[in-house]
Amino acid sequence: MVKTFTTLLHLLLGGLLLLPALATLAEDDKWYRVELLVFDNPAGADAEDWEALPTLAYPDKTTYLVGPDHPLAQASGAASAAEQPRSLPSLYARGQTPLSAKPFSTLPASQREFNAEASRLGREGRHEVLFHEAWLMPIGSQPKAIPIVLDSSGDDAYWARLQGTVTLYVSRYLYLKTNLWLNTSGDYLNNDWRMPAPPLGPVTASADMTLSPRGALASEKGDNNSLNGPAAIANATPPKAARAQQVDDWKNTEQAQGVLQDALQKPVYPFRHAVTLRQTRRMRSTEINYLDHPMIGLIIKVTPTAATAP
Repeated sequence: MVKTFTTLLHLLLGGLLLLPALATLAEDDKWYRVELLVFDNPAGADAEDWEALPTLAYPDKTTYLVGPDHPLAQASGAASAAEQPRSLPSLYARGQTPLSAKPFSTLPASQREFNAEASRLGREGRHEVLFHEAWLMPIGSQPKAIPIVLDSSGDDAYWARLQGTVTLYVSRYLYLKTNLWLNTSGDYLNNDWRMPAPPLGPVTASADMTLSPRGALASEKGDNNSLNGPAAIANATPPKAARAQQVDDWKNTEQAQGVLQDALQKPVYPFRHAVTLRQTRRMRSTEINYLDHPMIGLIIKVTPTAATAP
């Protein structure tokens, strides 16, 4: 009888010790649908005395987003959005933390829940939508969480208005950590002072592909994630044929060679200043969460899905 009791006790203790490991595995395997909308609020520029020299940097380990039709999003030939997580190499599952992670595929624009809100912001004319995407991803513990880069500046060597990363992780509760900054014209500054250029984003695998929804190709199409949005691009950029002719007429001159070389080596920062959005916010899944900031609005919804890592 004593022996039987001792055996049962050992089995019980062994099961209790195993529970944290099983919980971690389950946490790593849990996938979520994320939708993120970021917009500016120019009216809040004078709300604070902004830090003159903000510390701006990208983490060493990052991942990024690609469009649903991008070759990297079709790595295993997934047939539907519900199966999309299985189509991407699961470098996040089972505790792996790669130096350079494969991207997550965004969902089609028609599947975004915040489309009406984004359209309303555009119609009001007081805000510009800086980023709006939805995607599926696993969310695990904080040590394994990899920041997601929201801008394509590393690929196209040009500073977008919105730069930086967001990180999602679970630590008993669901958390969002932002490391974002908004590049501005600096009209709220008292003089002509200009801060040094912030870093460009990490170069992604998309930069080596002809089809790159995060690079210059997307900007030419007028993607809402581009520097100034479709209207500004249409007004400021000549038609493609005209641009090509202008380049042909000028590219062989000595002056052009010097200017183009300088541009390739030293991109010019087209802004004067940047304000940061750095917050760590506890969230409730399936609910809309809002981060308050004088110049940046951020709305996010994170919903558990039935998808699991392969």
